Amino acid sequence: MVVNYLTEPLSKSKLQEILVKIKLKPSQLIRKNEADWKALNNRKELNENQILDILIKYPKTIERPIVTSEDSGVLARPLENLITFLGIN
Repeated sequence: MVVNYLTEPLSKSKLQEILVKIKLKPSQLIRKNEADWKALNNRKELNENQILDILIKYPKTIERPIVTSEDSGVLARPLENLITFLGIN
């Protein structure tokens, strides 16, 4: 299934579920060059829960693509992460 979270925003609980599957913290999913992220003056002071809220409020700040299966997943950037996840040699 493909979810375009720019047009169909993720709920906080859904994003938390994805983070568990891909074994990353919210801070590891930030697109640090995204304008919405750079505009936050206090971005260096935010805790993980606050960053999660930012990801929900500004979905363009979520690094992509993310690929998940029923019980696991991967941030597919760089592409090598996806290749390893899929077991392609």
